Amino acid sequence: MVRRCRLASRRSAACARRCDSRPSAAARRDGCVTTKRCPSPDSGGRQSRAIPLLSGPLSGRTHPRSSAGSSSITPWRSRMFKLKQLGLVAALAVAASSASAVNVASGKLWHVPEAVTFNAIPANVPGTTPDVTFDVNSPFNFSGTSVSVNTWLASSGAFNIVENTGGTLASLMDNGVVGTFLQFTGMVTVTNGMTFTVTHDDGLTLIIGGIDLGFNPGPTAPVVNTATYTGPSGTFAFELDYAECCGGPAVLQVDLPLQAIPEPSTYALMGLGLAGMGLTLRRRRQRENV
Repeated sequence: MVRRCRLASRRSAACARRCDSRPSAAARRDGCVTTKRCPSPDSGGRQSRAIPLLSGPLSGRTHPRSSAGSSSITPWRSRMFKLKQLGLVAALAVAASSASAVNVASGKLWHVPEAVTFNAIPANVPGTTPDVTFDVNSPFNFSGTSVSVNTWLASSGAFNIVENTGGTLASLMDNGVVGTFLQFTGMVTVTNGMTFTVTHDDGLTLIIGGIDLGFNPGPTAPVVNTATYTGPSGTFAFELDYAECCGGPAVLQVDLPLQAIPEPSTYALMGLGLAGMGLTLRRRRQRENV
């Protein structure tokens, strides 16, 4: 750098070395390279390395350390930014998967004449508005003897209960004249050869992907039955029809591999994360354009 200044001085007597970040008018006119050679606070009075401040005939010769530093810092920052993006996406994926693990089935309930409850098959599902609708998590664990509809639903933690016909929740599951018919629907993920064990009183029908697993749909004392799914592996719609008749108890216990359904908080979390990524990208571009 000292040699460069000497060459500049030979070219024009107006060239000078100054501790000034603004080159002189004479230096601009003569095309000299003015350098800043100021002692740094921690150098003990020694001069720091010279840094070119004005483009001129010698401007192409830049300090090797300066150029190497600028060329390596930018790719490094770019790589770090990409790693942060990947980390945020991974965190969102983990959060979404954990938040969405909610296995929910939809339920509908009707009070029907006792004779209808003798055969819990799809053909006997009423075509009218359900007296009660609700949601329930798997596994089902409904049970009760001479209990009200509301008590029976609570035995398995049913929620989102809506009473469409007044008085239904307070009425008995079966009073000898009027019984109860229920239909459960949702999506299940199954594999060929999977077995299902159900404890029930009274009858039920379980259909997965159009395949009837062959449970007893008629009146019965509490009994444990096992059936095997023989269809293809995958995720399919299911329908479980259950009827309570002939006095208590009323029992329905089964573990269905329901497909996980995202909760509203999952969508909110993902939206917040994507918005944060967008804001980060915008600020980064603004800094690069400055």
